[in-house]
Amino acid sequence: MSSIIRAFGGLAFLGLLLALWFVLSSATPQVASAVIAAVATVLVAVFGALATRQREHERDVQQAQRKQKIEVYQEFLDYWFKAMRGSRDKLSDAAKKKFDDQYYTTVPKQLVTWASEPVLVQVADFMDQTAPKHKRDLLALEEIVLSIRSDLGYRNEGLRQGDILRVFNQQGVEQLLRERNYPTES
Repeated sequence: MSSIIRAFGGLAFLGLLLALWFVLSSATPQVASAVIAAVATVLVAVFGALATRQREHERDVQQAQRKQKIEVYQEFLDYWFKAMRGSRDKLSDAAKKKFDDQYYTTVPKQLVTWASEPVLVQVADFMDQTAPKHKRDLLALEEIVLSIRSDLGYRNEGLRQGDILRVFNQQGVEQLLRERNYPTES
């Protein structure tokens, strides 16, 4: 439907240009310049309004997507931070299976739908059991968190490797940073 409307709009615009050409070719220079100025003013106003409307639409879509992303990213982070903190390990086998099933039946599908490309690539690397260990450790998870923050509009300025993990008081973060030759505070 929209392609038909665009086609008719294009034909109407072409017809308007042809009519304008015939009027301008037989008009005096003063009339021609006035008509050109009026047409230019109208075109600038119309295209400006269309561009503004398009930007507003894109902003509305981004805001709606951001809400969905926040929900998905929250579920992803809830699962992995519970697993990292050992909360998952304290569950019975049945509860652990339910916890894992709930995550794996919903979150990956939602990530494919709503996550940005950089986040998807990092999550895929993190989940790949054949990937090198450094692609699946806590620092790799931190990189995912930084990408999620970036996708949600944060700049992550001033954050160093390990800062996100330190918020959660992860044991071994300093050791892991030293092993990977990242600067530490000690």
